Amino acid sequence: MKRGRLLVGLLALFLVAVLVGSAVTIVHLLGEDGPRSSGGQVLVVPISGSLPEQPFPEEPIAALGRGVTSILEIDSALRRAASDDSIDQLLIRPGTLPAGYAKIQELRDAIQRFKSDSGKPVTCWMETTSNKEYYLATACDTIYMAPEGFFLVNGLHLSVTFFKGTLDKLGVEAEFARAGKYKSAIEPMISTEMSAPFREMMEALATSLFDDFVEAISQSRGLSDAEVRALIDDPPLTAAGAARMGLIDGLLYEDQLQERLSG
Repeated sequence: MKRGRLLVGLLALFLVAVLVGSAVTIVHLLGEDGPRSSGGQVLVVPISGSLPEQPFPEEPIAALGRGVTSILEIDSALRRAASDDSIDQLLIRPGTLPAGYAKIQELRDAIQRFKSDSGKPVTCWMETTSNKEYYLATACDTIYMAPEGFFLVNGLHLSVTFFKGTLDKLGVEAEFARAGKYKSAIEPMISTEMSAPFREMMEALATSLFDDFVEAISQSRGLSDAEVRALIDDPPLTAAGAARMGLIDGLLYEDQLQERLSG
């Protein structure tokens, strides 16, 4: 009987910790300490890390202080902010994004939905950027960078690591059942190089990703596809160069950004 009460109590504490952790994250996303514009509060959304789809339920206590925010939390905060009259505008602050392009695209869609649903301006500010961070930034109305920042947007690449050579040295032989020439997930274990169908599939995937990447930049910056491809082939490398080429809207230090958003 006592053990039953103890288990119920622990379960209740667990649920409370999960709810409190989620609430703290949303409050942080809603920028309680962020700048305020003349018309209301600026919603500051820092986005970085691996971007899990949902919060980690197995770590409810750690959630109170963790730096990784899930896509669900960001999406929920943006939906709430779109109809919150106290929030006047949105500031996106991308950090390093090791997440996959599908997750970045999901967040781009969430930012664009916020813009269409609320009509509120969306600004992006970055200290430095590479492909994924800039891809996300193209969903915003205005893009600023720190003056000393690096603009490392130089195209996409896909790579595959093959393990058969290592397995051979260990005396291990991989055995799989395979159906269809494009079922290539097992090839790194049974081959030392890509088969023709595997290469065809990877090249098609790379082309699709790159075309979407170019289109996002083209539509955001008012450039033709040819102009974007030329800029990617010969990137400016610095924030100042990106500003001259029209890939960002200007150079601002963080205090200057806050003054602009507060004006």
